[in-house]
Amino acid sequence: MGDDPGLAQGLDRRDSPGGGGPPGAGLDAGDHPGHLSTVTMTGATSDHIVETSASLGLDLALRAAVQAHYRRAIESWHGGDNWTRIIDGIRDPR
Repeated sequence: MGDDPGLAQGLDRRDSPGGGGPPGAGLDAGDHPGHLSTVTMTGATSDHIVETSASLGLDLALRAAVQAHYRRAIESWHGGDNWTRIIDGIRDPR
């Protein structure tokens, strides 16, 4: 993080799900604050990755699987939550 205190503050663990507790504790508690990167934002990124990969003829299996997790979270009204919300779909697949 170098000498930039702003960068260090921007990456502070208190901003991550769990609020600075043990890694994963916030996720297990269902804490997915969306103020840093939302499901909708990262889901749009996955859409672009899938589209670009398809246009290049790349294998879409993994990319499409990731995209499906984002779409499921958005369809479940969690688009404003942190991207970590996709863990719910991984833990409880349809």
